[in-house]
Amino acid sequence: MNVNRFTNKIKLTHVMDPYSMLMHYKRAFKLMRLLKENKAKVLVLGNKNQFGIDWKGRFEGVDFDTGIVDSQVIATAPKHYHMVLCLDPVLYARSLRRLNVPVMMCATTQEITQYPEILDVSDYLLPSPSSRHDAALRALVSSAELGDAGSSGAESSTARASENTAGGGAGAGAGAKSSTARASQNAPTGDAGAGAGSHTE
Repeated sequence: MNVNRFTNKIKLTHVMDPYSMLMHYKRAFKLMRLLKENKAKVLVLGNKNQFGIDWKGRFEGVDFDTGIVDSQVIATAPKHYHMVLCLDPVLYARSLRRLNVPVMMCATTQEITQYPEILDVSDYLLPSPSSRHDAALRALVSSAELGDAGSSGAESSTARASENTAGGGAGAGAGAKSSTARASQNAPTGDAGAGAGSHTE
């Protein structure tokens, strides 16, 4: 696992190596495809890291059990479930130690960095996208493994929407530049000298 840490005066950002992220996505979605084909039963722990994935709609055929979970349910999971899907790895990591059933963790890069023991109890890792490009990579891998182009497009749109919400100022600036460019193109030819001066500046 290769996670780099970048810091400045404003914020701290954790970035995962793109190749490592690609391999984790391929393994995770390949397993989910097999579970979907075999109509497996999956125990879901927590609801923190949903990552914008419609689990029941995307993996139709998999029986996701989201009921009340306690230590007894987790201890007896190998008898009743084919996999454990953990959406809150920080809370459940200790309870999942030495569990004799595959465990898939949905974790952010920050959680992996601050709590490295998460990797000790994870058989499969589904990392959180840290950028729009990571979200697009996840959508492409998911589409390739599941053959679900429609859901992939919706997932990419969700990622782009969240990215645009975070960077709304940049989008507004780009729109203003585009409007200025169109206005200069539609200006009368008699103002060519003024336009040239503007471009030179």
